[in-house]
Amino acid sequence: MKIQRQFPWKELIKWGSAILACLGVAYLLYLNNQYEKKPVDNTPSQAQTKPTTTEPAPTPKEVQVTLPGATPIPARQEDYQADGSIWQIVNQTRGFKQPTYVPSDLQTADVPTLPGRGPEERSLRSAIMPDLKALMAAAESAGSPVRLGSGYRSYQTQVGLFNRYARQVGETQAARFSARPGYSEHQSGLALDFGSPDGRCWVDDCFKNTKAGKWLAAHAHEYGFVLRYPEGKQSIVGYQYEAWHFRYVGRELAGALHQSGLTLEEALPYLEKAQNELKQKETSS
Repeated sequence: MKIQRQFPWKELIKWGSAILACLGVAYLLYLNNQYEKKPVDNTPSQAQTKPTTTEPAPTPKEVQVTLPGATPIPARQEDYQADGSIWQIVNQTRGFKQPTYVPSDLQTADVPTLPGRGPEERSLRSAIMPDLKALMAAAESAGSPVRLGSGYRSYQTQVGLFNRYARQVGETQAARFSARPGYSEHQSGLALDFGSPDGRCWVDDCFKNTKAGKWLAAHAHEYGFVLRYPEGKQSIVGYQYEAWHFRYVGRELAGALHQSGLTLEEALPYLEKAQNELKQKETSS
């Protein structure tokens, strides 16, 4: 009897399922592999790529001294009323903080002087020497030579000088042309009396009419020196007109004073304003 074999459906289904499962796993692996290979877009967004600009820090505004009708000048970083400041104002009411003050840089001036001047009178602060030499060289070249007559005077010298004048004409009259001890610009080492080489009109009003006097009135400010006691300003500066008495304040302030026509006393409010601005900057920094 011939036996008819049954078709192996169970085996076919078993192996078919296995094959389909393998194909499914393979497809999933393929998809995963493709995803990993896809390039990642790391480009920042527009908001992220917007350039950031850093504003430069503002330059600190320089403190200036601005006198009426004059070009502004830089304020000096110092106390203008300190003994030793070249902008210190010394007059009949504003003396040295240390009455017997002596400048630390006094030296004998290496410039032409009038005959008979002692070592003290021929002394000045070294800080003014370059400009003093330049002034005297320029005056010489212009045919209007000048000479140093009287420079530094110590406190002790001023005691004797003022007392002598007071005995001669009385203290009130002496105070019109001579300073009390501790209140003389000559003690600063920054003030000096100029003269003509021949000594004509020495410490006399007629000095303004000499070649030396005229040249100094027109050009001294170019070298940092100002006519300290001008005509018509006695009520302001406290002293009578002295065409020979000059004070060193530096070229910048001397130029500004010349342009404005002010004396140091009249410039004081503008100097104090600059001084206060400097103090405010130091406090806020």
